[in-house]
Amino acid sequence: MDDDKCLLCRVGKLYHIKSHLTPAGITENTYGERNKELIYTIDPEKKTIDKYYGRDHPQTETTEIKDAPNSRKGIFCQECEIKLGNYESEVQDKLNALINSLGKGGYKIHRTNEGIKYLEIDIHQNILIPFFQSVVWRQSIEQVLDNMDCPLNADNLELLRKTVLENISISTKEITKIDLSNNPKISIFTTYNTDSANVSSFVNPSPTNSNPQLFFVGLVNLLYWADKKATDNFTEKTKITSDLLTDELNLNKSRIAIVSSADWTKINYQLAKSVARKFNS
Repeated sequence: MDDDKCLLCRVGKLYHIKSHLTPAGITENTYGERNKELIYTIDPEKKTIDKYYGRDHPQTETTEIKDAPNSRKGIFCQECEIKLGNYESEVQDKLNALINSLGKGGYKIHRTNEGIKYLEIDIHQNILIPFFQSVVWRQSIEQVLDNMDCPLNADNLELLRKTVLENISISTKEITKIDLSNNPKISIFTTYNTDSANVSSFVNPSPTNSNPQLFFVGLVNLLYWADKKATDNFTEKTKITSDLLTDELNLNKSRIAIVSSADWTKINYQLAKSVARKFNS
């Protein structure tokens, strides 16, 4: 990677502001309000656990200046920052409001042929797709920057970079007129009562190598298909029921699936267990 060039377009000069790898608006439910967040980071390789408090957090214990986890300074050019921000602005608030409404009624529940509950998202699919593609790419790049295992191989990661750049370079108005059905398949799911203290969530790719690959995006879990064939024993490896792999939940249909809190915990526990195993080994 060229240290002086934008990681996304590879042409523009780096814009030296703090960029969030997973958009901050999506992770506020997980970490807390921006600048008041509390973030735990666990490094199983170094056997360390660290806490990060936002500068306005009431429990800030130290005046030491730390870099916020899940962010980097100077990774994109200004033009790419603006393009990414355009799609974030179209998605984040609406999606958060929808997720936070779960368990409170006032919305129509649908079911797939396999019986999985889902909601319609009032955002055009061609805006949702580039947004979540960018999240997958940025989480993967974060792994590369941290010298961790990247969930996508080099070819898939480069293909995704080009796809993200091409899509976000189109205005959110114009992209609704374009056919994105040939883009890699993505689906997302969440759970009820996401404001409950019992609902754990993470901002990491899953360490389990699978297709589709699981990405944790705060209170959304995302399935990204690098190719068309699901991994053998997918449910056993990820604890995700194969019913969630249906094309009915493809983001091309602007839908978000809803799983029970018990199933959500089981799926998210896989990441915690993997980190704990490495930490204790």
